[in-house]
Parts: sequence; C-alpha cells; structure tokens
Amino acid sequence: MSGRAVSIQHSLPLTSSAKNEFNDLAYRSISS
Repeated sequence: MSGRAVSIQHSLPLTSSAKNEFNDLAYRSISS
C-alpha cells in the first residue's frame, strides 16, 4: 500500500497543498 502511494506521488505533478492532502490521506489509511 505504502509503496503504491509513493509510486503515485512520484507519477503525478502535485502542488504542495495537494501533496500534503495526499500524504495525510495515505498516512491515515496506513495507520488505521
């Protein structure tokens, strides 16, 4: 799951705010 998240993150041109939202979402999904 986390590996895929990193892959997606590097594949998409994200703004800082979008990347922060994605990181928060990924962190919560991994933690729960």
